[in-house]
Amino acid sequence: MKTVCLSDVCDLVAGFAFKSQDFGNYENKVIKITNINPPYVDTESLIGVDVSKYDKQKLNKFMTFPGDYVLAMTGATIGKLGRLKKGCAYVNQRVLLFKPVREKVNKDFLFYILSHPIFNKFIFNHLDSETAQPNISATTVGKYEFNLPDLSTQNKIADILVSLDNQISLNTVINNNLEQQAQSLITDYASKTPGITTLGALLSFVNGFAFKSGDYLAKGLYKIITIKNVQDGLVDSQGAACMDDLPAKLPSDCKLNIGDVLLSLTGNVGRVGIVTENNLLLNQRIAKVKSKNNDLLPFIYFVLRLPAMKTEMENISKGTAQQNLSPIETLKLQLNFDESTAVDLSHTLSSMFNQIVHNMIQNRNLSEIRDALLPKLMNGEIDVSKVDISDPSCLDKSLFNKETE
Repeated sequence: MKTVCLSDVCDLVAGFAFKSQDFGNYENKVIKITNINPPYVDTESLIGVDVSKYDKQKLNKFMTFPGDYVLAMTGATIGKLGRLKKGCAYVNQRVLLFKPVREKVNKDFLFYILSHPIFNKFIFNHLDSETAQPNISATTVGKYEFNLPDLSTQNKIADILVSLDNQISLNTVINNNLEQQAQSLITDYASKTPGITTLGALLSFVNGFAFKSGDYLAKGLYKIITIKNVQDGLVDSQGAACMDDLPAKLPSDCKLNIGDVLLSLTGNVGRVGIVTENNLLLNQRIAKVKSKNNDLLPFIYFVLRLPAMKTEMENISKGTAQQNLSPIETLKLQLNFDESTAVDLSHTLSSMFNQIVHNMIQNRNLSEIRDALLPKLMNGEIDVSKVDISDPSCLDKSLFNKETE
């Protein structure tokens, strides 16, 4: 095994400076830094460009194809890595395109090298401090060093990691389908239910605790969940501040449990996510949903996840610099409701809710295993020939601890 620089095995292409006046509703698409939504490029949000204004032959080197991956080189999204799943697109300025040299490195293997937290840490340790906003150059990225096994071993490692990601993708597809089915059932129920009630008749909100940032640790027993961690349908603890000791005045309801439902109250308001891990703490400007009838929690969750309900919450939010959603005003929002029918429907939705939670927990575990496996496989701590990708359970047995470097 040898140590190489990224530029030794991969061509790095900084994006082309298209003119803003040439963007519009055109067939040819462009990837901007805002389109990178790890682990993919959001192809639905790509803008078109009038390529007739440019030398098409010179633009060829800026073209991406399915399976290619790009990196945001500047701004708030710096360090985000995304892969193109379908279609073709040009890379715009401040987007870095990776073109692995096939004879030297497996394309999938290199993607996992760049997806690992160690590479992300390298990016943030080498930002250009002389610019107005965070920025990194292609030359600096190219200096990243890592251990490179022989090509045969790279291929085997890539197969193992791809198998994990395939299972993660499958679970995500299943969850999306379950969400759609549940929302269809809720919508059908509402159309047949003339009765009206308010959210406040069904639930209350537990407000988050005002933690002191001076008590935060980089690592610790507890993770503090802030508004950035509450995503649509998911509470993602990645990047959360930590602490080892609970504040003396912390309310017991602010210590979260698996299955708790959270609502974002500031910024991108109205996001509703499910807690899928233990030892998480509720920060201020997030509300925990507390159902007055435990049997109705799945029903309430899917009602809050309806696009129409999110729009209502956005419409009652106030603020100029950023939106703020009032828990009191939120509880006044109305919905169609008949208790007997809603409880019956909630029992049906309960299996969907539980399956979504199960799949999200499995995805988090698989992601941790994937990130921990890569350095172990590369360093020879785990023999790739003994990992059977047809039996995912063996991956847990192969991994003695899940801590990433």
